Amino acid sequence: MVENLGFADARATGRETMGRGGRGKRFRRTVAGIPTARFRERLRGMAFHQGLVVIAVDPAYTSIWGEKYWKTPLQQQTRTTVTRHHGAAVAIGRRGLGHRVRRRQV
Repeated sequence: MVENLGFADARATGRETMGRGGRGKRFRRTVAGIPTARFRERLRGMAFHQGLVVIAVDPAYTSIWGEKYWKTPLQQQTRTTVTRHHGAAVAIGRRGLGHRVRRRQV
């Protein structure tokens, strides 16, 4: 599973919504320089040759829900430090498999 970050809108957007001045210019250059299409095609090709399927999922709230619902249960299963990013990875995987992101309260 991969997050579908959708930078196409950000690349097409003008200065009005992406900020004016030096800070906005730096942000627009950063977004324009990210080779998302090339990475996506390379990932898709490598996955195809390995017999895998790549599923793009909506990234909305994955970090927040990963920390709120999955960080503590993951921490209880391991001795290493678990971050909200580990929880977000679980949330992305569950979304791609068609499961609910949030855990049921027990």
